[in-house]
Amino acid sequence: MTKPVGNAICIHTSARQSTPRWWTQFLETTSRDLIAEPWRVRADRFPSRNIPANTGHAEVFRLAREWLSTCKGHHLTCDVLDKTRDGTFFPPRLLKISESQTCHLLVPRNESPAMRGYVALSHCWGKNPPTVILTTNNMDQLKEGIHLSSLPKSFAEAIQTCQRLRYQYIWIDSLCIIQSGPGSDEDWQHHITIMDTIYANCELNIAIAHASDSTQGCFVDRDPDFIQTAFVYTPLDFPSTHSSEEDEPWTPHERTHLSRRAWIFQERLLSPRTLHFGQDRIFWECNKESLNGCLPHGLSCIEALFSTTESLRFSLPSIEWQTFVRWYNDTNLTYPSKDKMAAIGAVAKRFRWIMPIKYAAGIFLSSDPLVLLWNMDDGLFVTKLAFRSWASVQGKIGWWILDQANDDERFPPSENFPRIHAEVRGIYVDLFEPTNPYGQTRSAEIIVEGLISSIHPPGEHDRDSMLLSMQERLDEMLLKSSEYKNEDFYVLYLVSDFEENKGLRPRAYGLILTRASAGTYRRLGVIRSNGPDNDKFHFHKLEKVVVKIV
Repeated sequence: MTKPVGNAICIHTSARQSTPRWWTQFLETTSRDLIAEPWRVRADRFPSRNIPANTGHAEVFRLAREWLSTCKGHHLTCDVLDKTRDGTFFPPRLLKISESQTCHLLVPRNESPAMRGYVALSHCWGKNPPTVILTTNNMDQLKEGIHLSSLPKSFAEAIQTCQRLRYQYIWIDSLCIIQSGPGSDEDWQHHITIMDTIYANCELNIAIAHASDSTQGCFVDRDPDFIQTAFVYTPLDFPSTHSSEEDEPWTPHERTHLSRRAWIFQERLLSPRTLHFGQDRIFWECNKESLNGCLPHGLSCIEALFSTTESLRFSLPSIEWQTFVRWYNDTNLTYPSKDKMAAIGAVAKRFRWIMPIKYAAGIFLSSDPLVLLWNMDDGLFVTKLAFRSWASVQGKIGWWILDQANDDERFPPSENFPRIHAEVRGIYVDLFEPTNPYGQTRSAEIIVEGLISSIHPPGEHDRDSMLLSMQERLDEMLLKSSEYKNEDFYVLYLVSDFEENKGLRPRAYGLILTRASAGTYRRLGVIRSNGPDNDKFHFHKLEKVVVKIV
């Protein structure tokens, strides 16, 4: 199986069994229909399920309650995660749901200590903000209460979902964070610092996966016949394992409006369990299972079928930071210069627990320079952030040099980069909120000590520049553009991939830079430099300098 494009077909096979006589007769009859009456659809004898025509039906919620109850009562992995939650934590504001189809804004610290858990909501704002948002002007009105009919459809139906699942409190960002008026910027910055705690400590996350804005709601009409399970008797032979051509996981609810939203990555990663409302069914995701309304009890071979990163169920710390960054950077932000760091900050904060090294501008930075070797596969520079960090790009990125070295069968991974030629000396970041290193960043610069050499643009290099083969995966139009027409180019060598005495063609990896001022450089891209066969780079001839990259 490969990663599907468009609509996916999920096949569940049974044990080998004999074909019933009625099936042979059924095939003969339908074959004649193809000639005489091709529009005719005959009923077969396979069992059919009672599928409601709307995903807001009581039967759909019976299934959702069953999933929730099973997860909380019988999933050991989810129980372990629940025990790490802080049961005393509540966001600064919540909506309390009343039986009279109203809700009101409250401040949990002013409430009874007997308050139960809360639900969080993931949704798309869309091109226009919801019709009702929290402002300094209407805060008192929302504290008094508001009828569900006055709320956007998505919010009203999310609240109805809470009622049916027996939850009394819900956190909705646009109604619980001040969106405009005096103090709104400070309130937003404060919530960014605790976003990881908000989602990690909710009992359940509701994700309106299909909706592009708040007017479309959770519940959708559907054709029950279209999503009925189809049965056939046929010989079938395929491998029992799944191999993915992509590094990113996939499930049907990931190809939705919500899945393209950058903020959803941290919401989904941090939430203990999520109920997704899709285009024609509901989905369930927790640290134990991924289920959907058409396969409510999953596949018996789910772990074998999805043996790649999908089986990790987005549980931290299983995902490597660079892998997460690749997924995250291919999503969308309405305000990338403002939200790029904030929308990943909550997850970075959690990663910091297991990687106790300095974090700045989207990078966990030790003295090892390999993290600087990111490349732009298909994207645009959207911000002037931070020494051209990956966070300055919107689109596909990767670490192709690292991937290439790790795929090299000549050496085990530990020997891929035996020679380090540079060392990160420091990083300096200008933050909007100085106390939150995971939040919005104005600018940053990094100090690196390494070997530097001048080079020529592609097609003009020679032996003196030490570049016999320049395969830098950098857009050559960038180097040839008028912006850099009269500038000199440099390589800051970071690593080489094996020792010179192994008798193989040496390779060195580094950054392409252009000078901004004395001792200060701008990053243009990455480069791989091939040395001559059975020869070596003359690194000893290069000067080791300390450079500032902005």
